[in-house]
Amino acid sequence: AKLSKKKNPYRLEYVLPTHVDGKTLGYIKTEDSKTTDDDQILTLSNERITVPELLFSPSMIGIKQGGIAEAITQSVKACHPDIQALLYKNIVLIGGSTKFPNFQKRLRQDLRAQVPSDWEINIRSAGSGVDPSLCAWKGGSMMVKSGAYSNYSLSKKTYEEYGPDACKRKFYWYA
Repeated sequence: AKLSKKKNPYRLEYVLPTHVDGKTLGYIKTEDSKTTDDDQILTLSNERITVPELLFSPSMIGIKQGGIAEAITQSVKACHPDIQALLYKNIVLIGGSTKFPNFQKRLRQDLRAQVPSDWEINIRSAGSGVDPSLCAWKGGSMMVKSGAYSNYSLSKKTYEEYGPDACKRKFYWYA
């Protein structure tokens, strides 16, 4: 049954950005907020919880793949066994989805069920004052500016000439 706005703690109204002037951003409507007839308002309730949950359990909507914890576990297992425990001790959360409330706590809980109990799991955010949704872009930008990009990239021409073997030769030097 639907609860009234005052009784449902998860319900909120989000005023969508107008994109007309390029300056008006979206915002969460409060009792003091003034809106116009032109404003588009999106009302959210349990979607605020179920949408982030899909990151951890995609099977909820019929996607047959693991969630974030399974992806991390699979990635770590693909690495050399000598560094796997070290990787679990150095997980850094970046990306806009990591801003969801309790994201870090939930990820730790899901990983703990999959990682050997004697291995430490250390998960941290990008840092105080750092917007995690911009970290990947900033990191890529820094890498290009440093001149290291050519060491970690492959031209389209080379790939078309040699195919996947070009990637194996350039990037799997440690195997």
